Amino acid sequence: MRRYEITYSQWSKIAQLLPGKVGDVGRSATDNRLFINAVLWITRSGAPWRDLPERFGPWKRSGVPVGLSSISTVGKGRSVAKYL
Repeated sequence: MRRYEITYSQWSKIAQLLPGKVGDVGRSATDNRLFINAVLWITRSGAPWRDLPERFGPWKRSGVPVGLSSISTVGKGRSVAKYL
């Protein structure tokens, strides 16, 4: 596990809370765990989005800002934060 990333135990608690799962209405997410790890990396490091490590993909196309919006819209942000 890399610095700032969630553990398997944490992931198992929040995976079903996130939108974009197979079976959800709309587009399925490519990798919700990678998305959460990118958000945590930015939050915990204090770095700007453009400094997001390459392993998360291009920062402009990482989907993090859009994903954060969709999580807050469906009211899942607090539920996820409770487990982290």
